[in-house]
Amino acid sequence: MNSNTYTVTTGHQLIIFTGPLYLIYKVITTINLAKKINEENSRVKVVPLFWMASEDHDFAEINHINLLQKTIIWNVENHVQGAVGRINITHNIQKTIEEVKFILGSSENALRLISIIEDAYLKNNTLAEATRYLLHQLFHDEGLIILDADNHDLKKIFANIIEQDILTKQSFYYMNEIIRQMHTHYKVQAKSREINFFYLLDNYRVLIVTDGDKYKTKDEKYTFTKEELQKEIQSFPERFSPNVIIRPLYQEFLLPNLAYIGGPHELAYWFELRSMFESYKVNFPMLVLRKNALIIDDNTFELMKEFHISISDIFLPIDELITSFVTKHSNDDISLKEEIGLIEQSFTQILDKCKNIDPLLQDPIRTEKSKMLKILNHLEKKLLKTKKKTFNTEIEHLRKIKENLFPAENSQERYDNFMNFYLRKGDRFIPDLINALEPLSKTYT
Repeated sequence: MNSNTYTVTTGHQLIIFTGPLYLIYKVITTINLAKKINEENSRVKVVPLFWMASEDHDFAEINHINLLQKTIIWNVENHVQGAVGRINITHNIQKTIEEVKFILGSSENALRLISIIEDAYLKNNTLAEATRYLLHQLFHDEGLIILDADNHDLKKIFANIIEQDILTKQSFYYMNEIIRQMHTHYKVQAKSREINFFYLLDNYRVLIVTDGDKYKTKDEKYTFTKEELQKEIQSFPERFSPNVIIRPLYQEFLLPNLAYIGGPHELAYWFELRSMFESYKVNFPMLVLRKNALIIDDNTFELMKEFHISISDIFLPIDELITSFVTKHSNDDISLKEEIGLIEQSFTQILDKCKNIDPLLQDPIRTEKSKMLKILNHLEKKLLKTKKKTFNTEIEHLRKIKENLFPAENSQERYDNFMNFYLRKGDRFIPDLINALEPLSKTYT
C-alpha cells in the first residue's frame, strides 16, 4: 500500500458458511464506511478489510449454523485442538454439505448457493481458504481484502513485540491498571493473562505460562529457557499465537487502519485496550458499531399490516404484544387502570387524614391498599385471559410473526444464516443489503 492508502477493518471467527447474519452486516458496514470516506475525501484511498480469526481454537463455536429452522452441525473425526483456520476440510465436510443441499432444495437460487458452497468447501484445503473464497464470492464487486494473519512473514514483522510482551508482561500490567481504575461494578470484557500468547503448531494451541525463570506450555509439553524462547520467536514467529488481548494489537500494528467495525461486546473490550496500545505506540483506531438490521419477508409484512402491528410493536416480548393487541382490539374495556387509579387516589386521601390523627394507622392502611390493588390486578388478568380466548386465531398469527422475525426467541441477526434470505432474493440479496445499510446511521434498519 502507498502512503495515502488506509484500511477500515472488521474481523470474525471462521464459522462455517459465515455463521449468523451479523457477520454479513459487519462486512457490509466495513465496505460502506470505506466507500463513504472515499466519497468525502479524494486525497486518500480507503479499502475494506476482513481479518480472519483463523488462529482461534474453539471449534465448538464455529462448527454449526441455523438454516431454515434446522441446526446444521459439522462434526470432524479427530478432536480439533489447534487453529481452526488450518483444519483440513477435504475429507470431513461432505456430509455437512449434503445436509445443507437437502434443506435448500432445488430452486434456481438454491442451486446457485450450492455451487458457491461446494466450490468454497470442496475445492479448497483448509477452513481459512474456504472462508476466504466464500466471502470473495459474496462480495466480489466490493474490493474486500481478506487477510489470514496466521503467516510467518506477518508474524516476523511483529516478532519484537511478541518477545517484549512475553518477557516483560507489558500487556498484562497495563490491562490490570486499566481494570483497577474502572468502577467496581464494571464487568470486564476481556481478562488479561500474565502471558497473552499461545504456542501454536498443527492441531496444537496451548497457553504459554511462566515456570520460575523458564517458560512452558500449560500442558508442560514444551519448555524454554529465556534464550531458547527468544531464539524460537525470532526463528519461528508463526508459532506464537496472540490471544484476544493481543490480537487487536497485532492487527493494528500491521495495518494502516482508520477504524474497526464490531459489535457492542466486541467494542467494549477494545475500549479496555487503549492504554496498552499507547504503551506500544501503536495507533488506536476509531471504533464503529456495526449495523443492526431486521429482514421482514413479504408474507410476514402482510400479516403485520393486516393486524396493524408496527415495527416498534414487534420488539415487544410476545406476552406484551398479545396483551397490547387484545386490549386495543377488544370491544369491551378490560383494563382496570382507571379503577386502580381511583383506589390509589382514595387511599392517598385516607393516609393524609390519618397522618395528623393517628400516624400508627398508616402502616395498616398501606397493607389494606396493597391487598386491594393485588385483588384488582388479579381480576384484570382474569378478564384479559378470558378475552384472549376470543382472539385465538389472531394470537396464533402474532406468534408466527414473532417466530419469523425472532427465531427461537433470538434476534434474527444472531440466529439465521444468510442462505435463508438468499433463497428468496438470489444474487440481489447482498447488493440490496449494501444499498440499505448506512454505516454511520444510528437507526435499526
